[in-house]
Amino acid sequence: MMARQYQIQADDRFTSLPISAVIQTANRFGCDIYIKSRYGRYNVKDYGELQKGIQLQRKTLIVYFDGADEKEADKRFRILFGA
Repeated sequence: MMARQYQIQADDRFTSLPISAVIQTANRFGCDIYIKSRYGRYNVKDYGELQKGIQLQRKTLIVYFDGADEKEADKRFRILFGA
């Protein structure tokens, strides 16, 4: 399992990504992709769960990748978030 931190709050240099873009990217991979908060774990591939989980986050989002293609998913998410 690996974890990456991404900025999700828009500022002058960064515009927030639509949730649909994050879900579409996550669905390309077979590994589990999720975010955690103190209230639970939220599946990034599910719109309702991601929307609920992302609302609990502040400025950054920590995405967890767990599975066979987690390295490939991590690379794609880094491109997606401009990291």
